[in-house]
Amino acid sequence: MRSALLKRFAGWIGSWSGPVQLPEGRDGVMQLDITPIFEGDALEVGAIMTDQTGQVLIGRGIGFWSLERDGRVCCVMYGGSVGFTELLESPDDPDALALSGPLGDGRTLTVMYSQNDGGLQLTSSTSEGYTGSVTVRNITQLRRRAESEIPPL
Repeated sequence: MRSALLKRFAGWIGSWSGPVQLPEGRDGVMQLDITPIFEGDALEVGAIMTDQTGQVLIGRGIGFWSLERDGRVCCVMYGGSVGFTELLESPDDPDALALSGPLGDGRTLTVMYSQNDGGLQLTSSTSEGYTGSVTVRNITQLRRRAESEIPPL
């Protein structure tokens, strides 16, 4: 039987890439891989960002999605620019995945995934407190590069 996590995100499994805005406003390329692990009970999500030539590595991150007892997605992740953190789903939109959690320096990281027009849109931002500034880190529309094998039912 396919896990609830895998049922929900089966259309996102695979390798995605597209343009991304890097720090200091530079343009680059992101590759995002979403791979089922532990027979679909968890998803490994890895991202690599390079300059436009693909020759200079700018950043990378890895996370693992699983389901909490209440059905919300939990993501334990490490990003080169943000460190280790745990993000929890804010179930605002059933067609999207919004994850948010605290960073070690007191800021909050929010990452939003949504599928539209055959692609996967990814937005990430950091914010400081309730009234502090919000910094949008990147917004990108990724296109599928390859599908990944999904564990059988």
